[in-house]
Amino acid sequence: AVLVKGANVKVGDKTIDIYCSIAKQFFYSINDSPLNISQEWLEIFVDKKNASRSKEQALTVLKHLYRNIFNQPEKVNNIPLPKREEYLPDILTTDEVYRIVNHPSFIKQRAALTFMYTGALRISECVNAKFHHVDAFSHQFKIKSGKGRKDRVVFIPQETLNLLENY
Repeated sequence: AVLVKGANVKVGDKTIDIYCSIAKQFFYSINDSPLNISQEWLEIFVDKKNASRSKEQALTVLKHLYRNIFNQPEKVNNIPLPKREEYLPDILTTDEVYRIVNHPSFIKQRAALTFMYTGALRISECVNAKFHHVDAFSHQFKIKSGKGRKDRVVFIPQETLNLLENY
């Protein structure tokens, strides 16, 4: 936790746990002082991760260690960020969306699913939603502390607002 707690960076608890886990993996995998590790070895450590996100996280941890703790930034400054895999998400058909949204027999679940789908909300954003965050006049919903603890505003169709009012 010392890796991130002292830094002037906003990160969540899960991110801190992941960074600490990567730092442990790094220290357990070396047989020498971290000050004697070569740039090539650091690149190999990053490349051993499977997913590009994991490689990015490993590189972030190593950059923090070598820039701020070991005072050897030259070992990590030239390690390139891995390319992210690009993929298209699966898209539901209109019929699939209709069946999912209308499947629940209780209006509470139907309202929640419709609200999430039409507003492109994450589950946590729907769970934490409050009625006073809905502006029915402008068809907007204010999301407080969404992903990354950021606020945002989304458009809500009239049909969804009607369903929410009925609930």
